[in-house]
Amino acid sequence: NHSHAVGDQVLCDLADMLEEAAGDSGIAARMGGEEFLMVFQGSGAVIAFEELRRRVETYDWSSVASNLSLTISIGATRLRPGRITQAALLGEADRHLYAAKTGGRNRVVLDPD
Repeated sequence: NHSHAVGDQVLCDLADMLEEAAGDSGIAARMGGEEFLMVFQGSGAVIAFEELRRRVETYDWSSVASNLSLTISIGATRLRPGRITQAALLGEADRHLYAAKTGGRNRVVLDPD
């Protein structure tokens, strides 16, 4: 519905939000397309992801394009015994992302406690 320029600006604004959410102890990176990766230390990730989801949903995107609204779906996982390789962590986070998207979007899905 919008131009490539609008999409590029959305990605730039979203990247800024992700970087801010990651803070000094986290990492935010673009995986490709419209998929991003974030790495956190400590127990604050769950709260940060939910705050990020709400921030994107309520952000005033009108400076980018009129009547533009945006939501994000987040799949997250934790470092656990037996799941310590990069491939295992990315695979589990990707499964959770798929569940967030198929579950209605605009949600955070992560490992059960």
